[in-house]
Amino acid sequence: MKTKHLLFLVMCLLQGASAFAATTFTSTTVEGVEVTYTIIEGVEPWVEVKGTSKGYGNYDPAISTATEGHVTIPETVYYIDHSYIVTRIGKYAFKGCSKITSVSIPSHVSTIDTYAFGSCSSLESTGLYNNVTTIEGSAYRGCTSLTGELIIPNSVTTIGSNAFEGCTGITSVSLPSSLESLPYRIFANCSGLTSVTVPTSVTSIGSGAFEKCTNLTTVNLPNTITSIGSSAFSYCRSLKSIVLPTKITKIDTGTFSQCSALESIVIPYGVTSISGFQNCSSLESITIPSTVTNFAINTFDGCSALKKVIVEAPAAWCNITFGESNSSPLYYAKHMYDMQGNEITSLTIPEGITTINYKVFWGWEGLLEVSIPGTVTSIGSSAFNGCKGLTSVTIPSTVTTIGGYAFSGCKGLTSVTIPSSVNTLGGHAFSGCSGLTSVSMPNSTRNITTINTHAFNGCSSLTSFDIPEGVTSTGEYAFSGCSNLTSISIPNTFTNFGYNSFSDCI
Repeated sequence: MKTKHLLFLVMCLLQGASAFAATTFTSTTVEGVEVTYTIIEGVEPWVEVKGTSKGYGNYDPAISTATEGHVTIPETVYYIDHSYIVTRIGKYAFKGCSKITSVSIPSHVSTIDTYAFGSCSSLESTGLYNNVTTIEGSAYRGCTSLTGELIIPNSVTTIGSNAFEGCTGITSVSLPSSLESLPYRIFANCSGLTSVTVPTSVTSIGSGAFEKCTNLTTVNLPNTITSIGSSAFSYCRSLKSIVLPTKITKIDTGTFSQCSALESIVIPYGVTSISGFQNCSSLESITIPSTVTNFAINTFDGCSALKKVIVEAPAAWCNITFGESNSSPLYYAKHMYDMQGNEITSLTIPEGITTINYKVFWGWEGLLEVSIPGTVTSIGSSAFNGCKGLTSVTIPSTVTTIGGYAFSGCKGLTSVTIPSSVNTLGGHAFSGCSGLTSVSMPNSTRNITTINTHAFNGCSSLTSFDIPEGVTSTGEYAFSGCSNLTSISIPNTFTNFGYNSFSDCI
């Protein structure tokens, strides 16, 4: 009895599976090519040319991969005395059919589905016409024999990711005015592409959209675009200039990385965050609006040709935060200019600023004078690192923290007074200030208990130093390399010299 019940259950399951299985059949084209069609359930009498699933995401194409030359898909096909209209070139329909050169697509087809023509490396034309509305992801990916101008009909409203990736023969693209977005890697690795004009209907460009379009020289972007994705133009090594849309709010990660021919860029007003000019080795100038508040890690790494940072409002620079490593364009440029082309050599930090941010003026060799307001309580690490032209600075009595490397490498600095309000003096704070002849730390500076590691390392012009009351120790190499230091005053509170505190001193 149990055996009969089990057999009955299996039969029911098999009948149910067959009821939901799509009906497929074959028909022969005028060229004698056998094509597999699948009836589109629920919308009979429609069929699609579709690959056959082999399981685990693998498909066989709808025709033999040995098929050569032209293939004509008819408007209608017949199966068991019924006429069916071909309305879709389905998934994997011709994928890997590397010997076909062209396909006649019926006029009722509205969708070119995923990988429909993927890796058809001999395909010379898309076969697209004005009834097609949707081109799905990777539809023409790897069609390396598509050459010249790619014309996408105005009827197309949606294009999927990777749709034309690796179509290396395309030299220009005519995009439909109905298109709203350019998706992920749509034209990535189209190394023959030289120019593209994006229509005003487009509002977004996806990540990697034009990545590794190594011959792209001309890009026209409308102001309707509000976002450009990460790596969108990375490795576009022939791109010398580009005008960015006025509505974008950030330069995403790697957007223009490896654009080694890019010579200048103007960041539009409204952009708040910048990340993505790594190894733009020909970049000489960049214009920064007052709206920018963040440079991400490594943003300008490898931009060794930078000469000019042009700013809309110098005071606004104080509000920018910086990531690690070469996040500031000043690291390479060394000089800052106003919008009229005049070099900026002095800066008044606005009242109300409480923290001078990490690396905010790092490498600004053209800075000669700076005025710090009484609202500042903290000078961040590397804030003035490498400001070789800075000759004097007055640290207000409101400052409690001077971060590590804060004034490191300020070779033009001759004297400094560290006020009694300071309770933290970071390592390397004044290291490499080779012009520094006088450092004043009033005895009332009792909040500092340690002259930190390398704090005055390399201050080779320093001849004397009075360690204030309250200090108990010096860190490692605190005065190392102070080769002209002949006098030092040690307070009663002092108990310990750190390792090599005075190495290479007279």
